[in-house]
Amino acid sequence: RALCEAGPVVLFDTAGRRACGHFLCSSCAAELSLQSGNCRCPVCRQPFQPPAQRPPDPREDPAAWFAFFDDSGAGYLDRQLLERVLPAVVPVDATKLEASLRGSLWSEWDPAGEGRVSRKAFCAERGLLRWLAEHLEELQEEQEKGPPPPLEEDREGWFRHWASTGTKEMGKAEVLRAVLKSC
Repeated sequence: RALCEAGPVVLFDTAGRRACGHFLCSSCAAELSLQSGNCRCPVCRQPFQPPAQRPPDPREDPAAWFAFFDDSGAGYLDRQLLERVLPAVVPVDATKLEASLRGSLWSEWDPAGEGRVSRKAFCAERGLLRWLAEHLEELQEEQEKGPPPPLEEDREGWFRHWASTGTKEMGKAEVLRAVLKSC
């Protein structure tokens, strides 16, 4: 399961700072917290103070989401950080995201060309916040729909699951996406 489906969490130390840069699924972090008083990240073994924390929903509180990942408080999120964060919090393939960032997507998020996203650029019309909201909406819709029926058993149900509401046909990209997600 993708971290974004289970709800990613971040580990913090006793001073309230991020213990490390790793994300864990919420249920795994809860299990770790129940172990002995010496809780450690299973990836890098850094100690952390339970409970692990979920990032805020950027659709509900964009400023809090930005601040959650702006560890230094500098008012910027750099590209390297976003390449780690985004695949954990939204349903996106990390390799495809990296390719999109090399294309035009990064210049939309970083119009000043600084290699980082400012708070102002984050909230801009074509900024990262809009991108996040669209992808989180997609995740929410998929979770509400549930899994598609098996194509072999219910072709009509499978089609209705993947087709846009009210449409009677799917384009090539939609069919490809549906088939890949059904495998």
